[in-house]
Amino acid sequence: MQLTTGPALGKRSTARQVVESMAERAGTPVESLLLGKVAVVTGGAGGIGLETAKALASAGCRVCISLSLYTNTHTHNAYV
Repeated sequence: MQLTTGPALGKRSTARQVVESMAERAGTPVESLLLGKVAVVTGGAGGIGLETAKALASAGCRVCISLSLYTNTHTHNAYV
């Protein structure tokens, strides 16, 4: 795959911006960038993990979210 130069990424870049930059560099639509790929995201219940999971899913990736049921036992027990 031939990569071209895209927008600069830095420490304040979002997961979505990284995915968009990868798609631009690969010359493919964002929706099909990771089509057929599977990603495991740890800590996907919130924060950076959740945003990463959403960005990967928007790029066509199947996402498996791993989270700890022991961190908020009371909250998670309501769903179990």
